Amino acid sequence: MHQISHGCVRTGPGGVIVGETHRNWITGIGRFFIVWVVTLLSTLSTATAQGRGDLTGVVRDQFGAVIFQAAVTVTIDSGAAKKTMTDVQGRYLFAGLPAGTWVLHVEAKGFAKFEKAGVKIVAGKRSEVDAQLAVGFEEQEITVDETKQLNSNAAENRSALVLRQEQFEALPDDPEELGAALQALAGMPSGPNGAQIVIDGMVNNATRLPTKSTILEVRINSNPFSAENDRIGFGQIQIITRPGTEKLRGQGYFNFNDESLNSRNPFVQRKAPYQLRNFGGTIGGPIIKNRASFFSAVDQRQLSDNAIINAIVLGPAFVPESVIRSVSVPRDLVNLSTRLDVLLNQNHTLTFRYNYFRNHTQNAGVGGLALAQRAFGFRLPIQTLQVSEAAMLSNLMINELCIHYISEDQINKPQSIDPAVDVLGAFAAGGSPTGQSRNPEGRLTIQDAVLWAAGRHTLRAGARVRQTRILDVSPDNFNGSFTFAGGIAPVLDAHGEPVYDSQGELLTTSISSIER
Repeated sequence: MHQISHGCVRTGPGGVIVGETHRNWITGIGRFFIVWVVTLLSTLSTATAQGRGDLTGVVRDQFGAVIFQAAVTVTIDSGAAKKTMTDVQGRYLFAGLPAGTWVLHVEAKGFAKFEKAGVKIVAGKRSEVDAQLAVGFEEQEITVDETKQLNSNAAENRSALVLRQEQFEALPDDPEELGAALQALAGMPSGPNGAQIVIDGMVNNATRLPTKSTILEVRINSNPFSAENDRIGFGQIQIITRPGTEKLRGQGYFNFNDESLNSRNPFVQRKAPYQLRNFGGTIGGPIIKNRASFFSAVDQRQLSDNAIINAIVLGPAFVPESVIRSVSVPRDLVNLSTRLDVLLNQNHTLTFRYNYFRNHTQNAGVGGLALAQRAFGFRLPIQTLQVSEAAMLSNLMINELCIHYISEDQINKPQSIDPAVDVLGAFAAGGSPTGQSRNPEGRLTIQDAVLWAAGRHTLRAGARVRQTRILDVSPDNFNGSFTFAGGIAPVLDAHGEPVYDSQGELLTTSISSIER
């Protein structure tokens, strides 16, 4: 017996290798099977490819502009569907769709739906079908509940927005930013001066809001039918301040911000110095248990702000040169308020509210083309005193008497009283044209309102008396001003003398304001 490597093959008589012939026969069958499988798969793939086609196209509007991110869907009678979106060029593509008849659907926000039936997909070819969408109209459905009746109560006003503690915490802490946020929430006002602000039932003619920590609730666009409103209630902002509590409570806070935490102004080479220091606190509690309580708050903001000057001035040799620098504009704002609630008896409640606000700003009026010498000091103290008495005259009648007084005095004090120099488009120098101005005002309001309820009817009646005292001292531009603008000027030679042409006519040219 002879051994053959990699197998146990026997040899017969005469040295014939019996196992080797059997092995070659098996190998030939395997090769034939592999070739047959590859040929079959290739034939199936070719048949499959020949039974499919592509669909593409561009989606445009009625003016020819392409539509991005339009939803495109194709469906066939069998119910199969494929979806895609248009690219930035408004083109869509479906690759490898089975040959047959398809339906094309196209949708885009703000446009009417597009549908095209009978789109034929030919095997081995690419079909192109464009779609044009027309501007559509959104459908809105309004359900009117006939069981609801007209109600002048603010709580029942569907268009009112009531901000309580949780929602109010998301608003800004700064009173100026808080006022801007509330004005934005109020939407389009009914007058040119923004939404009307009412604090504890009285119109607030001052431009400053109480601190956020003293506010209990805010109602926007509430009770538009109420007769005691000065204007239509739409756009009205009603603020209810926080009364005292049964237990003594207080809190304190401190906020800090520095220029190192802020980005650089692109008009200056380095960060301008800036700091915000905000500190304050509240305290409230009982004075006489179940009879009198108080709530007080103080807030002070010290801002080391700055203004950026970006102007063109004349240098020592009367050559224009650029000036880009920052000027410190310190601001100090103080807001102090207190409220006292006294229960005189079971039918009478007395409420006192006092608020003091002061804004002191240095180097106001500087920035842009205005140089540092145009600065002036700004001071605005505002004091508000409000006394109200609510009386329950009977189980069906309530009377509320309120006395409200606001005193404010805006004072401007310029750093220089030199004449102003305004070079249009270049710089503004000299003294501030505001002068030593003052504008003290005093506004007194007395109002009384009666609420009477009888069955299904409610009657509100009242009267209001106002007195306003204004003293306006405004020496505007008393220091005089010189204004330079561009225009036409004679052409000068090297010696500064006018130049004439051959006929003796004066030659002129256009010059800028700083050249003049």
